[in-house]
Amino acid sequence: LKAVEARQIKRTDELRADVNRQMAEFRADNKALGEKIDRLVEFLAMNWMETKAGEARLRDELKAGEARLRDELKASEARLRDEIKQLRADNRALGEKMDRLLEVLVTVKQT
Repeated sequence: LKAVEARQIKRTDELRADVNRQMAEFRADNKALGEKIDRLVEFLAMNWMETKAGEARLRDELKAGEARLRDELKASEARLRDEIKQLRADNRALGEKMDRLLEVLVTVKQT
């Protein structure tokens, strides 16, 4: 009976040691997993911040591009208005020359 009891105690000790070893492995694996999760969360947070910074930079570039295009459009409109004024002035001058030419032709025809 003592031999059976000794074997049971030995087996219980072995099982306890195996459970303790498995618990230690589990804790180590759990700690390693926690560290990996922490690194992943850190990576994701950094990636998110970089994405937000990129979005802000693109938004600023878009606003600057739109402002530049508005300025260019205003400058083009001003140039076109000036060109139209010049064309109207040229047209008036040409009209005056045509009037004088017609007056000369009428006068020559009458004489």
